[in-house]
Amino acid sequence: MMAAHAPTSQDGPPLRTIDFSQNPAVMQVSTALRRLWLVDPENFVVSNPEDGSESRALEHVFPDITRQLGNWIAETPPNDCWDDSVWKSQTDLPLLDPPEGQQAEIDASEAGEGPLFTPFRQQVYGVYDHVFWDVYHSLKVEAEEEIGEFRPPATTVMVLEGSEDESPEISHSFPVDTFVYPVWIAPKTTLTFSVDGHEKTLTPVGHTWKFSLWFRAGNTATITPQDGAGERRGRVVAVLALGQCEERISS
Repeated sequence: MMAAHAPTSQDGPPLRTIDFSQNPAVMQVSTALRRLWLVDPENFVVSNPEDGSESRALEHVFPDITRQLGNWIAETPPNDCWDDSVWKSQTDLPLLDPPEGQQAEIDASEAGEGPLFTPFRQQVYGVYDHVFWDVYHSLKVEAEEEIGEFRPPATTVMVLEGSEDESPEISHSFPVDTFVYPVWIAPKTTLTFSVDGHEKTLTPVGHTWKFSLWFRAGNTATITPQDGAGERRGRVVAVLALGQCEERISS
């Protein structure tokens, strides 16, 4: 079961949260995707003459790593299986460091290219359709007003960078009803979404990973990244998956 929560508004809420913490299937998929995004697939794809290993196609590597992550979640006690710090301390999978890639590589790349958009990560992003499909059907049951239909494939990616100046605020307009779920948030960073007097804050740990945000079409949200370590100016602070619904007939 999932629960959708919304501030009350005469015209329908501009922002909702859809809690899927009690839905093991969605929890497992979203958790596996978050961890897949951190994995360095090169050790699996590229051959190593020293140990006699042969190169493997990405389409074989992706499901193999996904299966490993799923098995770990299934075999780990409930209090630990959703905890990324526990998983990182126990996994043998090679992880990217830093996970977002070197800033010089990101700055030099074109939109949709570079370390954030490798073929492996593009596959990760595509599977978020499954997460949004499930939360869409939960919201469809809970919502009193009409919502735009979610028809996969409909997931895009938004990269947020820390501001170089004193104003960290980022404005983002939602032309259609849109689900927002974090793929990665930099350590010691928070993201506060504000729209029409309502706010929701995401953090790199804890309950953030157990719900999706949903923004109603026609609204503009202010996203405020706060970097507690003071190290993210001009650097990537978050990668978000956006599940874009079709335009509502009545909108």
